[in-house]
Amino acid sequence: MLHLLTLWRSMTCNLRGWKPGQDENMWGTIADFDRAIAIDPKNANAYTQRGSLYQLFGELDRAIADLTTAVALNPNNAEAYLNRGFAFEKKDEPDRAIADFRKALEIEPSNRRAKESLELLGRRPGG
Repeated sequence: MLHLLTLWRSMTCNLRGWKPGQDENMWGTIADFDRAIAIDPKNANAYTQRGSLYQLFGELDRAIADLTTAVALNPNNAEAYLNRGFAFEKKDEPDRAIADFRKALEIEPSNRRAKESLELLGRRPGG
């Protein structure tokens, strides 16, 4: 029963998270993801969402750390690879970005954002 309660609390914090257009509430949302991770340190989705927010708002080292944890917890997490690729791209690390975009496509071949990102970097998927 305790496991179910812990899972529910983690999911509640996760679901209250950031939504597009709520930039002013980003740090409050990150605090929700912090709580979700504290409740369930193996919550790959919470790391993915918090890392994605960090990436969007330029906290690139934090983003990469969270997204790396997310893919360690769930190696089939295309969203984490995609957003880590964006962080690497912003850090001017195109080879690492390309590797992550390709991995996202390997997991999710229809991922349009990964394909477009590869094309913008001058590389074709699988090329």
